[in-house]
Amino acid sequence: MANNRWMDTGGGDITIKAKGWSGGGPGVVLGQNVNMLANGGDIQLSGIGVGSSDGIEIGSATIQTTGSGNITLTASSDGAGTDISFAQVATISTDSGDITFNADSYDFTANPTVTSTSGDIIFQPRMHPPPLGLMMRGRI
Repeated sequence: MANNRWMDTGGGDITIKAKGWSGGGPGVVLGQNVNMLANGGDIQLSGIGVGSSDGIEIGSATIQTTGSGNITLTASSDGAGTDISFAQVATISTDSGDITFNADSYDFTANPTVTSTSGDIIFQPRMHPPPLGLMMRGRI
């Protein structure tokens, strides 16, 4: 999704599924100043990176649900890329919903903020069991 975009459902869900192009590319890319808000709905992002690209790459984005809405990020890379990568400081937040990361490798070196007021934050491996455990760089 290009820079400087705003997406607000006003009560529904947001679902984005993408796969990188055959020559190599990221699945889902959220550029700078991308804002997603699902008022009472869920947000689901699912991406597959091709080659050395990331499955989901997040710039300085805000991903937020209100009420009991959940946020789920599911990603993989079929090559040397990272499943979920934060390229810049981002914010992911829910009121009472859960935030689920479904991936095997993460890059948190841009120090994103991940908060849920009363829900759970879940790191779930994509492969069961993951061949090397969960691979994480950086901190949240």
